[in-house]
Amino acid sequence: PGCWMLFYATPIPHQMDWVRRIEDRAAELDGPEAEALDVNNGHMSSRVEVEPAEEALAERCLADFQQFEAGITTARLARYWAAFRNNVEVYLMRKVGTTVDQRLFDLYVHLAVNGSFYRFTELVMRMSPLEADAGVRMMQYLGQGYAKAIATVLNVSVLWH
Repeated sequence: PGCWMLFYATPIPHQMDWVRRIEDRAAELDGPEAEALDVNNGHMSSRVEVEPAEEALAERCLADFQQFEAGITTARLARYWAAFRNNVEVYLMRKVGTTVDQRLFDLYVHLAVNGSFYRFTELVMRMSPLEADAGVRMMQYLGQGYAKAIATVLNVSVLWH
C-alpha cells in the first residue's frame, strides 16, 4: 500500500493515576512538565495541558477556594480546572454545532466537578452540612461559568430554562 499506519495498544490510565498527577505533584514543578497532566508517558489521548485560561481562572477564584482549604495553591487549582475542562470537552464533543438542554448541560458540569477536584471535594464533604453545601454550590457555580465558555468555543448552545 502507498500508506501505512501504526496502531499500538496504549494502556488506559487508571483513575488513581489522574489523582496522583493532580494532587501529588512534587513541590509545584517548574517548566513544561508543570504545564500538563500527563498520566500515560505523553500519549496525546491522556495528556491535558494546563492552559492560560485555567491559570487565570485559578488566580481569580483562589480566595473562594481558600475559604474551604486555606492551603490550596494556584497551581493545584489550575490543574483542577484543566481536568475539569478536559472532562467537559469529552462530554460536549458529541454535541458540537448543536443545542443541549440546560438539564443535560448541568449534568455535565456536575460530573466534571465531581471528576476533577479530588482532594478538595473530599475535604469539603467532611465539613458540616452547611459548609459542605456552600462549597459544593461554589464549585458548581464557578464550574458552570467555565463550562459555558468551553461550550462557546466548541460551538455548543444551551437551551436555558
